[in-house]
Amino acid sequence: MKFNIRSKFLVGVLGISFVVYMALILIVEQVSLAARIEQIRNRAAMESASYVSEFNGFFKSIAEVPEGLALSLETLTVNSIVYRRQGEPPAVLSLETLTINKPEQLVTLLKREVNDNPEIYGSAIALKPYALGPDIKYYAPYYYRKDNKLNFINLDKKEYNYSEKEWFTLPRQLKRPVWVEPYFDRGGGNVVMCTYSVPFYHGDEFMGVVTADVNIAGLVRKVSGINKQTGGYTFIVSSSGRFVVHPEPEKVLSGTIFDYSKEIGDPQLNLIWERMRRGDSGFENITNPLNKEPAWIFFAPISSTNWSLAIVYPRDVMLRSVSQLRLVILSFGAFAILLLALIVLMVARSVTRPLSELAHVSQEIASGQLDKRVNIKDTGDEVSMLASSFNEMVDTLLSCKLDLDQTTVVKNRMEDELKDAAKIQQSILPDNMPDVPGFMIDAKSITARESGGDFFDFEYRHDNSFGILIGDTSGKGLPAALYMLQARTTVRSLSEASTAKKPSVILKELNHLLHDLLSRTELFITMIYGILRPENKEYTYASGGHTSPLFYKKSEKKAQFIESKGSILGLLDEEDAIECEDVTVKFEHGDVLMIYSDGLTDEFSSTKEIYGEDRLKEIFEKNAHRKPEAIVRAIVEDIDVFCNGKFYDDLTLVVIKAV
Repeated sequence: MKFNIRSKFLVGVLGISFVVYMALILIVEQVSLAARIEQIRNRAAMESASYVSEFNGFFKSIAEVPEGLALSLETLTVNSIVYRRQGEPPAVLSLETLTINKPEQLVTLLKREVNDNPEIYGSAIALKPYALGPDIKYYAPYYYRKDNKLNFINLDKKEYNYSEKEWFTLPRQLKRPVWVEPYFDRGGGNVVMCTYSVPFYHGDEFMGVVTADVNIAGLVRKVSGINKQTGGYTFIVSSSGRFVVHPEPEKVLSGTIFDYSKEIGDPQLNLIWERMRRGDSGFENITNPLNKEPAWIFFAPISSTNWSLAIVYPRDVMLRSVSQLRLVILSFGAFAILLLALIVLMVARSVTRPLSELAHVSQEIASGQLDKRVNIKDTGDEVSMLASSFNEMVDTLLSCKLDLDQTTVVKNRMEDELKDAAKIQQSILPDNMPDVPGFMIDAKSITARESGGDFFDFEYRHDNSFGILIGDTSGKGLPAALYMLQARTTVRSLSEASTAKKPSVILKELNHLLHDLLSRTELFITMIYGILRPENKEYTYASGGHTSPLFYKKSEKKAQFIESKGSILGLLDEEDAIECEDVTVKFEHGDVLMIYSDGLTDEFSSTKEIYGEDRLKEIFEKNAHRKPEAIVRAIVEDIDVFCNGKFYDDLTLVVIKAV
């Protein structure tokens, strides 16, 4: 689908505006969200502090009743309540002495305290077994509320056996008041309750406990109103991790908060439960155990009972104001973008109308009508300047057309020249590999352009030896191809003239013959020419400034470069040339010699990394056990992968292997 300038301008401006606006919304939302979360945190802290204070006051007021009764029981005297035995002076009596004759005083005292403290569900004074004598094992008067009136029961039934209840045994063992965790008081108050139990003594002797019971149903009613408007809930946990109050009543008597975490499959809650159990305060993100929705939990300790109060806030409800703000911003933004679109459309139309005419004329000129011109009123703005420049460009185009035609003729001539050079180069390269007894030979030459400067040649000599040549001309195109042909022909002529000539002599004579010609064209040639003698299993060569050959010794399973002296051909005349030296390579079975052009080592990758001699040596050693054609193929493929299929210089290599 194609868009005109007006559409692109409209889409571009609106697109940028939309991105900026959405980014602004995101920033505002994040700032609002952070502020709202901080507000919720502060609110939760204030609410929990208020409720904790309220519950501390509530539980302390409950605790004061049994503590006061216990203190009264420990300090009663004969004169204050009961009789004095005949002939005995007034004295402080034990509880046994006090209650054997008038236990109804305990009942009266107990009834008054329960009646005066409506927060208390029930209260008991439970004496230790046989406190009233050997004939009375249990005595525990108990007043509790039921149906809005006080009811009395003596918890002296054998099957009830209060001496084994936690509310009796714990304060006796710990020798201090304790809050007993929720339990169902079957045979007593017959409701789920928690109990504050205070031991009392006569001297150091334990005499019993005074209790105050809190109906859990009453606690549930107290906490049910907390956070109700947000759809959250509140629960209370004891120091051992048991639920004292929970919106699901069955949780109060069934296991601990850790069992609950395991049941719902959320081990993260264990960390929060552990902090609550230790009495820490905190504000954390959680998954609401009741509905699996995101929520926050704020928890704080109730110091009077060593319990912990937790308030759960539903995240979606608490962040409703942020969502409403987002909706308002989006609505306003939609209106603003529509208004902006209208304005942009009007501006774009005024700009694109003359551009449309310019495009129409451009199409006519593109079809070859170079006499067309743009007629736009000169308003001095950018569009009129563009029209004027366009007309000038068409005038220039007419004058350039002739130059282009001439350039095309020259280019075609150069292309023909390159094709001729390529033909010459291909005619120089041997069609078949030589059949040398005791040796396998393969070679390859790849040009980086239509024609290159690399070449190789094989020559059968009359003494049953073989001349093997590789060269590299510094240049491309037809001149390089012609010099390549001349160098190859000259070497063959010099070699055929006398088979006794050493390779160094032939290169020296070649340098003398080519020097005048090459120096005028500022070209030069590098070359290795050598003679392979099958009967001696040796290759004697001389180098004219060419790259060093690689020789692999099978017995050592190692390749090394062979260094030799020699100058580049065509740069210096015979008198100034460095004397070439002849180097003889002796072959044993499996040995491999490779002569090659510098294009192999000088190739570079797309990241400008040079292929280099080390990499060439490594791939050569790795494949030296294979046939020459396989070695050539492996090296060329490795360079091809390294260069990503794009050669920057010609590649030429000859591989000779003794078999």
